[in-house]
Amino acid sequence: MEVTVWLMLIAAMGGVVLFFCGLMWTLAHVSGWRQLAADYPANELIQGQTIWTGSVLFGWLMGYNNGVIMTANGEGLRLSLWPLIRIGHPPIFLPWSEMQASASNYLWLKMLRIRMDRSTISFRIPAELVSQLRAGLELPIQPEQSKP
Repeated sequence: MEVTVWLMLIAAMGGVVLFFCGLMWTLAHVSGWRQLAADYPANELIQGQTIWTGSVLFGWLMGYNNGVIMTANGEGLRLSLWPLIRIGHPPIFLPWSEMQASASNYLWLKMLRIRMDRSTISFRIPAELVSQLRAGLELPIQPEQSKP
């Protein structure tokens, strides 16, 4: 009888893990993260200013709040998720030279809307995070300005 209970518990835990993996994979597709990662893959880590609890908003509802690792240097911006929630979300590297930014608002937050030259996916990051990433770096993008 005890063996049956243990097997049921193990099966339930496995079901929860599979559900979570499927959910994260689905969110990666629905949000546009996977498409952006296909257009701009991050093949290696970069050195630069890092924020470990960054936020990114795809569309109006798909927010990766405080779960994004953002690293910026003179070449671009690398986005990746924390390892525990990274399933289906490959890292992204966005070169500054292909980035277009404009000021945007989401509810009461000042955001920076980012569009890339080779992708139809756009996303928003809080202007405050951009200011933090700029600290100590000469980044070509600012929350107050747009790139022509």
